[in-house]
Amino acid sequence: MSENNQRLVAYILIALGALTLLQRITGSAGWLIVGVIAVAFLAAYISRKHYGLLITGAALAGISIGILLEGVWGLNGSFLISLGAGFFAIDAVERKPSRWPIYVAAILAGLGIIIGLVESGLLTSIWFAILLILGGIFLILRKDKPLGSGNWVHVNPATPTSAKPAPTSTPGETPETNFPQAETVQTISDSEQKQEGKAEADDAGVSNANGELVKKLELWRRETAKEEGKAAYLVLTNESLELIAQEKPQNLDQLADIKGIGKVKLERYGTQILELLKHP
Repeated sequence: MSENNQRLVAYILIALGALTLLQRITGSAGWLIVGVIAVAFLAAYISRKHYGLLITGAALAGISIGILLEGVWGLNGSFLISLGAGFFAIDAVERKPSRWPIYVAAILAGLGIIIGLVESGLLTSIWFAILLILGGIFLILRKDKPLGSGNWVHVNPATPTSAKPAPTSTPGETPETNFPQAETVQTISDSEQKQEGKAEADDAGVSNANGELVKKLELWRRETAKEEGKAAYLVLTNESLELIAQEKPQNLDQLADIKGIGKVKLERYGTQILELLKHP
C-alpha cells in the first residue's frame, strides 16, 4: 500500500471512529448516516480530485453536523450555520475565480445567526435594546470629516512673465537667424525611425513567443481535462494561462503568485507547468 493510500485509509478510520463515538454519546443515528456518506464523498475527492465530489461531500458534512447540533442538542440556527461552514470549506479547499461558495456560506450563516437570536429571545431582551441605543448615540456624536477636506489640490496661480523683447537691429544691419541644417534634421529623423522600428520588432517577437507558449499550455490543459474527465476551464482559466505565459515563473513559489493558481492546483499541476516552461 502506497503512503498516500495508507494515509487516506487512516483518515477514514479516524473519521468513522469519531462519528461512531458521537453516535454512542448522542443516541441518534440519523446524522451519523449522513456523515458516513459525506466521508465517502470526501475520500473519493481526495482520490480523484473532482470538484463535484468536494461540493457534495462538504455540503453533506455540514448537514450532518447541523442535524447533530440542532436536532440532537437543540441549538437553534446551528443547522444553517453548519451548512454554511460546509460551503466555506469548499472555497478553502479548492478556490475558484468566481468564489460562489463564499456567498452561499455567508447567506446561510447569516440566516442561521438571525434565527438563533430570535429563538433565544436576545432580540427582545433589554441588553439588545441598550445596544441599539448606544449605537445610535455613537453615530450622532461621531465627528465626521468635513466634506471635501483633504480632497482638493491647491494650485498656485501662475505668475505672469514678461515677454522678452525682440532683438533689434540697427539700420543697414541684417539680423542673425539660425536655421537647423537640413542634413542634421534628416539624420535625427532616420535615427528615430530606426529606434521605433526596432522597438516594434522586439514587441512583436515577445508577443509571438507568448502566443506560442499560450497555445502549448492550452494543448496541455485540453489533454489534462480529457484525462480527468472535466471541463478545460476547471483545470486552469484562460487568464491564468496568459499570466503564466507572460510571467514565465521559474519555480513553484513564483507559480503560486499567479492568479488562479491555488494550493491544490499548485500541487497537482505545478511540476507539469514548469516542465512546459523549461522546454518551450
